[in-house]
Amino acid sequence: MDLMESFRTLRRRWILTSVLILLTLAGTAAAFVKLPSTYQAESMTVFLSSKNAARPAGDNPYLSFADSLTLTADIVRREVMDPRMALDLKNRGYRSTYLVVAAPDTAGPVLLITTTGSHSSQVEHTLQGVTDQVATQLLQLQTSISPSNRIRDMVISMTPTATSKPSKKARPLAALLAIGLACTFGIPQVVDAWATRRKSVHEMPGPAPAGPRARPARAGPRARPEPAGSRADLLADDRAGSHDGVDAVRPRIEARTRADRSMDRGPVFDPDDHPAPATRSRFR
Repeated sequence: MDLMESFRTLRRRWILTSVLILLTLAGTAAAFVKLPSTYQAESMTVFLSSKNAARPAGDNPYLSFADSLTLTADIVRREVMDPRMALDLKNRGYRSTYLVVAAPDTAGPVLLITTTGSHSSQVEHTLQGVTDQVATQLLQLQTSISPSNRIRDMVISMTPTATSKPSKKARPLAALLAIGLACTFGIPQVVDAWATRRKSVHEMPGPAPAGPRARPARAGPRARPEPAGSRADLLADDRAGSHDGVDAVRPRIEARTRADRSMDRGPVFDPDDHPAPATRSRFR
């Protein structure tokens, strides 16, 4: 089926096509209203060397970045992302989803904190709590170290308000719309093909009515089998040149013929065999 034939089918089934389009649009609109919006907020924390480590650089911590700072940042990140820590933060009221990763656009000891949720205020609140937890975890790692030798942290950026992310809501809406349009295009094709097949079956001529059944021909009268020694056998013996000769065979044929005639006429009444009953005199 080519594309033009498909469009002609949609025109023929325009009522069904219109209903499916309306259902698709209504379902997409309902999903747009029902699906919550997604909000997101970010912050960045950098780790700085201790005061004693920065003294050779004139007490400038930005001139004394070392690999140890990057390793410390990775340790803190893993502790904050621990499931037990996530459950503890949730119990403390930070219910939005968060993610702590190393900043992808730098090789320094910078952590990127991202919070996501359906309520902007909750997202902002969770971002603040996770950022503070990063500093707390760093401090817990160095409780036994003097303050002058402790690695420091500093928040270098934080989103003041959570921003909406339309792309996260658009993906399910686009999938729903695509499924609805596919059904709008496919269902009329199936219905039209089914209706056409059913119509062709109804219009197909049926089998021709059967004519009257011919009666089987009656068998004729059965020929009576010739008994053994009949005239036919005798004539066959005669034709075959029997050793008895024609004269010897003829009396047998005549006798057999008389016997057959007597059988056809029935028993022959012989008065000699059945004498008449004696008559009584009327006068004594």
